[in-house]
Amino acid sequence: MNAPNVLIVDDHPQWQCIAAAILKPVTARIQFAATWAEALLKINRPNGFDVVMLDLGLPDSPAVNTLEKVEIIKKSGRKVVLMTGSWPPGAAITPETSKADGILYKGDVQMAEKLVAFCQ
Repeated sequence: MNAPNVLIVDDHPQWQCIAAAILKPVTARIQFAATWAEALLKINRPNGFDVVMLDLGLPDSPAVNTLEKVEIIKKSGRKVVLMTGSWPPGAAITPETSKADGILYKGDVQMAEKLVAFCQ
């Protein structure tokens, strides 16, 4: 895979910056969205994104609704990585049950390694 285009969807600017700083060396392009509505506009553009990093707690999309949106993104052929600040994210939320390619806990000490791995 060539260097992927990544969309980071998180309503906290500091997490956007952290994820972007970690991913910058391995990505072609990084863009941001702070809400699901903003993300959807960007996802639906031609020449969109290879990977969508999606926060579970967006202001316009609570966790349950966000999980439903994973399938929408996956149908377009993109990888989806869920991000959460809550740990454990809940026994019901796993990569298998969410249909995401992975789940990343924002406080994980191996967060940088995992973020890069999801984009390769």
